Amino acid sequence: MKNNKTINLVQIGAYDGDLYDPIQNFLISNYPNIRGYLLEPQAEPYNKLVQKYKNFKNIIPLNYAIHPRKK
Repeated sequence: MKNNKTINLVQIGAYDGDLYDPIQNFLISNYPNIRGYLLEPQAEPYNKLVQKYKNFKNIIPLNYAIHPRKK
């Protein structure tokens, strides 16, 4: 990234941060300028996501789902 602007983002369905993740390279290569939340509802891929981004303090994995009903 050529400037110091912060990029804020939310990724819905982040899965494990590797498999079919179209933004993983962008997140890692632009990390100093990224502030993001990565949402993944499934436990196993979420745990892998947490491990992948554990050293990236501004990239926060969250174990949530987006759905119109609470059930």
